Amino acid sequence: MTERAKGESTDALGLHTRRQIVQRGLVSGAALSLPGLLAACGGSSGPGSRPAGGGTPRRGGTLRVGITGGGTKETLNPGLANSDVDVARVAQVYEGFVTYDAKGNVVHALLDEATPNKDATVWTLRLNRGVEFHDGRVLSADDAIYSLRYTLDPKNASLGAGQISNVKPDSIRKIDDLTLRLELNSPNSYFDATLVDYHLRIFPEGTTTQDLARRPIGTGPFQFVEWTPGERASYKRFENYRIPDRPYVDRLEVVSITDDDARVNALLSGQVDAIASLALPRVPEVERNGAFQVVEGKSTANFIAQYMWTSGAGAKPFDDVRVRQAFRLLVDRQQIVDNALSGHARVANDMTSPSDPSYPKDLPQRQYDPEQARSLLKAAGYDGLRVDLWTADVNPGVAQFATLMANSAKEAGVTIRVRKQPADQYFATAWGRYPFASTYWGGRTYPNQCAAGFVPGAGLNETRWRDEQWLRLYREALATVDRTKANEILTETQKILHERGGYIIPVFPNVVDAASAKVGGLEPGVLDHFVYWDFRNVYVQA
Repeated sequence: MTERAKGESTDALGLHTRRQIVQRGLVSGAALSLPGLLAACGGSSGPGSRPAGGGTPRRGGTLRVGITGGGTKETLNPGLANSDVDVARVAQVYEGFVTYDAKGNVVHALLDEATPNKDATVWTLRLNRGVEFHDGRVLSADDAIYSLRYTLDPKNASLGAGQISNVKPDSIRKIDDLTLRLELNSPNSYFDATLVDYHLRIFPEGTTTQDLARRPIGTGPFQFVEWTPGERASYKRFENYRIPDRPYVDRLEVVSITDDDARVNALLSGQVDAIASLALPRVPEVERNGAFQVVEGKSTANFIAQYMWTSGAGAKPFDDVRVRQAFRLLVDRQQIVDNALSGHARVANDMTSPSDPSYPKDLPQRQYDPEQARSLLKAAGYDGLRVDLWTADVNPGVAQFATLMANSAKEAGVTIRVRKQPADQYFATAWGRYPFASTYWGGRTYPNQCAAGFVPGAGLNETRWRDEQWLRLYREALATVDRTKANEILTETQKILHERGGYIIPVFPNVVDAASAKVGGLEPGVLDHFVYWDFRNVYVQA
């Protein structure tokens, strides 16, 4: 973010000012330790990238962005958003308490201040003053309270409910027009940063599910105009947006284009001005053309993976930790970097969030070892195992990873039948329905990753992870206000996931997008495309 919102905290890098932290006794030692601030390393342009756009920013024009579609599962409802195109549309209309900046730091959006009590079981949240919704209403504590309660209500099936499941719904109460207070079932010193999840958006009090599906109203930079599912959504600049003179463009069009080559061709032919997920084999073609630019950020946390169900009905054979350990040894990780992602990635070690302070950098890198995998499978009673792996071209390298893994697994006597699905149908027909399938995640800090995907009951717990030792340590970390000690505990939870978790995470892919050279203001994403779909500072040259 290059501008500060009306009434926003003066601390551009954290969720509390230094003075507030010191006054509350939340700092120990000389280093500044920010509860709720989960800083990630800054991004940098990847191989062959050019600076994102040039020229002087100007107002006006239309920006058209091609994004991988979600087929029949596409939605405007922020609580149900799943595919890239869903998240991109939600980001234009709605805002949350906090958001990510271009370096992957959690920073304020609609939140002015967040204050925990001494054991982080009660949080007081104060909103920015004078923020308007698209229909002219002014943001108040009533809207935030309503949005939180709507998300927590099971009948609304929000994927954000898991992140805030620790909140006591009846405890959320209004202190004044801009302030609310809530109680947690157990301590969570990371609670304010957990609110960064893209499902947790604020909408006007009284908004119905039908409103979210057809008439979205938020405080975001763009105002909804119309949408044809599976095709295109149109937006216009919100003239009373909280950041003066933003956004630059008059109109924004989000276009669903699922096929990788079709998306590139749409850019090169001028049908769109920018695309997310540039097909990696075509990066050199775009780079050679002076009329276009590659916008590439070195990943700090996003990943592609195969998930394995670790528990529950239908989880066999993956409910046996030896099988999961074996399958992680069936991946030639450098081959995935070189062949599936054309070098636009780095090797991973089956853990998430490598830039998080809790990441255990001292663990040995897991290597391809078919003989050890065969031994583990034999001990588990699964010699000669045959399984189905469901996948699709939902993000660069995902389907290729599945195919390469199937070939590598043969050396251990394992037959993996790759069941490739159409990308625009995958999340409706395969993902979450089978015990072994492909997935991908935009980047998150580790505590946010846990809240979204590892805590029992989380909406995106696709590995069906349930481990009592892990959960005990995770809760202990949340109850620890001292950041150094909390990160030490979280490191132990990462080690448990490395040993017996349900993800095969071979690489951290770069975020590779592309645009016309006439588009300026684009920044490389380090967590997700276009800095989590932020087009406020983007402009189009005449």
